[in-house]
Amino acid sequence: MISHAVAFALLVAAAPADPAKMPRKDYVRCLENETRSKLEAKAAPEAFDQAVGPACAASEAAFKNALISANMASGLKRPEAEQEASMEAADYLANAKDMYREYQETETRPEN
Repeated sequence: MISHAVAFALLVAAAPADPAKMPRKDYVRCLENETRSKLEAKAAPEAFDQAVGPACAASEAAFKNALISANMASGLKRPEAEQEASMEAADYLANAKDMYREYQETETRPEN
């Protein structure tokens, strides 16, 4: 008889990995790198806002595509999956813009 701990371990090992994990990390890393770069250049918040989207467009697209695929695999229809992915990516971008302003106001920098 298999113990509950072993059965649970087998179940966890069989659980699918998050397909958006690496694209998410890449997108966040891009946003963080752009934040650091613009802070070092002492760019105005408006300049950061204009630059960060295009600078991270490729990693954002990869992240959104991975989210769309994962959401559809979970049973969402494509329009809903696209909307969810767009909203999550927009949240990360809005947070980066807010944090940029906070770093400038407090004269601090993101942690490494």
